Amino acid sequence: MPAKYSYGKSKDKLSNQQWFRSGMSTHGSAYLFNRSNSNGLSLGIMKNNKSKRHGCEHAEDVFIRYIKTNVGLLRTSPSVNTIVLSISKSPCSSTYGTSNKPLGCAEELINFQNNPYRCPITGNEYIFKLIVIARALYKQSSGSRKALTMMKLNGIEVTTDVHRKKDGSSMAKEY
Repeated sequence: MPAKYSYGKSKDKLSNQQWFRSGMSTHGSAYLFNRSNSNGLSLGIMKNNKSKRHGCEHAEDVFIRYIKTNVGLLRTSPSVNTIVLSISKSPCSSTYGTSNKPLGCAEELINFQNNPYRCPITGNEYIFKLIVIARALYKQSSGSRKALTMMKLNGIEVTTDVHRKKDGSSMAKEY
């Protein structure tokens, strides 16, 4: 009988707990809401990226770069643009030691929201209000919880996903 080989379970067959521990890269999606996009405009799916031009980027880095690069094409408004960012794991933090990057994603998101972005081409200033929904805590650590609290204290609306038990009842939220 020939040997059977398996590459393990695919992402869609993992339980939440298996997936959290798997080390699978962070990914996310984002929607933009403003006067021009009252029903929301999908900004697409983002994931970790490694390139010669941008180096190693987390999904949040890709998100910020995408917004800044496409600010004119997205019909962003000089008034407040609300962005709902749904990510698979909460942002890493250089402040709380969950990142080895000089500036963690939590800190980058705080800077992005709290400092209006000035487009280098037009000179227009854009204000972004972030709502972050994380499916799980990054590295399941207390530093991740502290990073979410730091984001909240800096004006970002933050929540984690509500997971379901096998019987369909909700589990306690992680944050």
